Amino acid sequence: VESIVATDTRHDLQSSAVVALEVLTQKYEHRKDKSGMAYGVNTGLRDLDNIVGDIEPSHLCVIAAAPGGGKTTMAQMIAINAVKRNNAPTLFLSGEMAHYEVTNRIISALGRLPFENIKKGEMREEDYTSWVHLTAHVFPKYPLDIVDKAGITIAEIRGEIKKTIAKHGRIGCVIVDYLQLLSDPKHSTRFDVVTAVSLGLKRIAKDFKVPVIALSQLTKDAIGRKITMGDLRESGQIAQDADQIIMLYPDEKEMGVIVASVVKNRHGKSGEVRLLNRFDFCQFGNIQRAEDLEGVA
Repeated sequence: VESIVATDTRHDLQSSAVVALEVLTQKYEHRKDKSGMAYGVNTGLRDLDNIVGDIEPSHLCVIAAAPGGGKTTMAQMIAINAVKRNNAPTLFLSGEMAHYEVTNRIISALGRLPFENIKKGEMREEDYTSWVHLTAHVFPKYPLDIVDKAGITIAEIRGEIKKTIAKHGRIGCVIVDYLQLLSDPKHSTRFDVVTAVSLGLKRIAKDFKVPVIALSQLTKDAIGRKITMGDLRESGQIAQDADQIIMLYPDEKEMGVIVASVVKNRHGKSGEVRLLNRFDFCQFGNIQRAEDLEGVA
């Protein structure tokens, strides 16, 4: 029988009210904090965080986009924000990219290194200097571990989470890139596997009281148009289990702009925001507002 972190599931109303008040107090303290800290984790993107709020412990947040649409970039921004601003030990499970490929993207974002230079191996001298600085002086402070295993199972993810807890004392964020690459030995059809994986990730979020960010593929006919929850590939279970679902797709009217559509938010509001495509540095950016320019000569 597997032991998990959270085993006490029965609470009387009085003790539950005490815990609820403690959670509210923590949320209030984070709201007052202007450093960008979250109760859980967030994207660090002002307009998107204003809609989604914090991705809280026990939440399952699904980010969906077509290939090359920015879902890994968004997950990577959440990971950076988690370790940089929130000191939240983060586990990044990569089923598609090798660990060093994930790290290349993070270095591009943090060091402002053009990602194309990294991919082609055409680095400038200042790029190498930035790389060494990040490696020697910045990354030792960031509790981020990457597991690059194809076909990882829910049981194996639980084991990796326990390793993170043993190493860092707690788990602050789990990122899965991406959901359809997970496997389940008990099921044979893709529909059943994805259904089981979705349920398993939600249980992980609840059992370990950790925000889980799961990236999702879309159906093939969803490319090049506005997308909806119906485009989530292979299982309606994902839409049912997720607390938040964020769809990413290119703005039809303006080049270089990505629409982030919050189509489900169980604990808040839904809506759309527009983000700058800065994929050349493995990032998204905020659209500038009029008030951002106030006081700027």
